[in-house]
Amino acid sequence: MTGKLADLVVLDGNPLDDIRQTKNIRYVMKGGVLYDGTTLEELWPTKTPYGAHWWVNPDALKADKKGITPAVDRP
Repeated sequence: MTGKLADLVVLDGNPLDDIRQTKNIRYVMKGGVLYDGTTLEELWPTKTPYGAHWWVNPDALKADKKGITPAVDRP
């Protein structure tokens, strides 16, 4: 969430062990409201779904015929 402000961010990993863990956001709290870090659904004080993401184009997802290439392990 580049450019966003939060009061509290809960990570799934320890960034002191691996700085890449800062990408693994589990929860975000802003203004006393707790959000799921992946879906941005409100979890507390009232569970509320986020709704449709404006940046997702469902027609483009249906038209994508490319297969998923597995990740290559690097030494």
